[in-house]
Amino acid sequence: MFKTLRMKTALSVLLIMLSTPGWFSTASAQPTYAERLGWPEGSRVLILHVDDADMSAASNQGTIRAIEEGVANSFSVMMPTPWVPQIFQYISENPDADAGLNYYARQLYRERAGEESRLAGEALWESGPPVLDDLHNMSYGWAREEKISRYVDAVRGLKPGVTMMIMHCTEPDAAFTLISNSGPSRFGDLEAMLSDELAHALQEEKIILTTWRELHQRRRAIQ
Repeated sequence: MFKTLRMKTALSVLLIMLSTPGWFSTASAQPTYAERLGWPEGSRVLILHVDDADMSAASNQGTIRAIEEGVANSFSVMMPTPWVPQIFQYISENPDADAGLNYYARQLYRERAGEESRLAGEALWESGPPVLDDLHNMSYGWAREEKISRYVDAVRGLKPGVTMMIMHCTEPDAAFTLISNSGPSRFGDLEAMLSDELAHALQEEKIILTTWRELHQRRRAIQ
């Protein structure tokens, strides 16, 4: 369990640096990071990543459902909370889970854009870890009732490269209202991850699903 978490922790620093869509995307004709990691030209590669897994017991339950019953395939643990042992137990019982630690360092990196962000991406790539071409983290502001259609539209609009979509999946729970008023939004994310509409869109668009674990393995193989 902890070996998996240590591996993902290193990647999570990179993950959280991506605080705006297109953080490391380039407008040039350079190969995408997906191509550099071995996928064919034009491939649209996607990580569906559940954030804040252990924000509550209901969040742990929602995360696990999104992974096991839905299309999500990666998640991060928010440290520390009283519900960490519960999700760590799940990780120990599922050693192949793509699980990592959530670091809150966004504000240090929010202002970079354009050429500077491209150079930052290249510097990270040269230092060893895999790099995303794009990040989608806009779903938090979507209304619950529109989330399925908005996710479907986002999938259909994916550009070539490696993209990560971030969501927050929580089961409906009265106790969660004592923690946050974001329960309906988080339940909407869970509904989307479980929906047939999103699963069909991923298949129809020939989206390649991947994980941080696979990105790391592919990056190591070409170093």
